[in-house]
Amino acid sequence: MDAAVAGLIGSLGGVVVGATAQALQSSRSRRWQLVDQERASKEQREAQLWQDRRTVYAAFMAITLEVTNQLNWVVATRTTSQEPGDDDSRLPPLAQEAMNNLSEMIKKVLLQADEVRLITESADVTIAVSAYIQALVSFSPTTHRTDDLGSFEETQGLIPRLIARHRQFTSAARQELGMQPQAGQQP
Repeated sequence: MDAAVAGLIGSLGGVVVGATAQALQSSRSRRWQLVDQERASKEQREAQLWQDRRTVYAAFMAITLEVTNQLNWVVATRTTSQEPGDDDSRLPPLAQEAMNNLSEMIKKVLLQADEVRLITESADVTIAVSAYIQALVSFSPTTHRTDDLGSFEETQGLIPRLIARHRQFTSAARQELGMQPQAGQQP
């Protein structure tokens, strides 16, 4: 009978050891699964954030380029439509219409700049956005008489500043997104 009891105790002990080993292995496996899921979730969030940044940055670049081109067009229209000795300081009708649209476009730039500031983690991107906005608000169609072309002399200097700030933003955004600098850009 002692042999039977010893066999029973041995069998039960084997079952307990086996169950314990299996529980430990399941626990380890579950921890690994959780770590893998957390890593995959983090990678997915980072990929989504990268895509969101790219979308917001592209929208900012598009609207800033549109505003800069619109200003350039108004100035070019003014300089090509003005004849020597002509003291008419009014804008041609299409240029006046474009100038009137600038206020709305500037509002869009400001809203887009806020979106960029919300999503960026880069100080360089924030600085570039602020520099563009600062240059842009130095000229505001609402503070200038839109039919007075005397104020447009200052826009001739503004356009190169806006273009430079646009390039500064592009470079900073590409750097934050981990993209290679474009040819001619500083790294």
